[in-house]
Amino acid sequence: MRPTFRCLLMTSLAVLLAACATEPKAPTPQLSGPSATRIYLPAVLGIPLAILAPELPAGSIAAGERARFEIAFSIDLRGAVAESAMQSTTRPDLADAMLAQHRQWVYAVATSASGPCSIARFRGLQTIEVERVDGKLVASGEPAQVVEVLAAVDARDVVTDPSSVPNYRSILNSIVYPRSALVEGVERSLSMIVVFGTNGSVKDAFPIYDAYDQYGFGPSALRAVRQLKMEPPPPRDLTTCVPINFRIR
Repeated sequence: MRPTFRCLLMTSLAVLLAACATEPKAPTPQLSGPSATRIYLPAVLGIPLAILAPELPAGSIAAGERARFEIAFSIDLRGAVAESAMQSTTRPDLADAMLAQHRQWVYAVATSASGPCSIARFRGLQTIEVERVDGKLVASGEPAQVVEVLAAVDARDVVTDPSSVPNYRSILNSIVYPRSALVEGVERSLSMIVVFGTNGSVKDAFPIYDAYDQYGFGPSALRAVRQLKMEPPPPRDLTTCVPINFRIR
């Protein structure tokens, strides 16, 4: 039996920005090695990592009623829903509202088999069933069925060849530890996908699986890796992977 998910509260898709000049610097984040928290990598694609609790017009679903929605969609390499359309539903009057909410979901782009530096985007079919439980709307269903993998990227791990990025260690050693995480003793591991352009500068960068980051690890790491410089510049855009372990020492 495939696992189900149940959501009562909205999972925030936005992360807290780290404080500015007054934020204290923590002991240097380690560049490798074990961490107190791990990057969550599901066994298969199609697992939603951040979902919204259903928000529908008052009284639209009566007690004991179960509304079913089947949504065809595709995601980008960040796991965000890029395109979607209602495939079928028992409540056509609520289709637009459910589509709008589903477009804010975030899906897994890597698996435990591939590792965090191998990512893929896909087309899928998501089934959502909504019912009223104790006066609250509850969404339950299965992970999305992956219909087709649209693109896969196997990013080169910069750690294996830091000589191509001369300022790699100095930049990562200057990462600011989020103040709230430092105060609470929270540690975290994450991987950053970094795309170097033909001038050697960072053209694009984003963290893998950042949906649950309430402390600002992702933005802090992002500010740092955007300063990386590849020398000599690659002949074409080069996608790489930068693993970062925030450790309090």
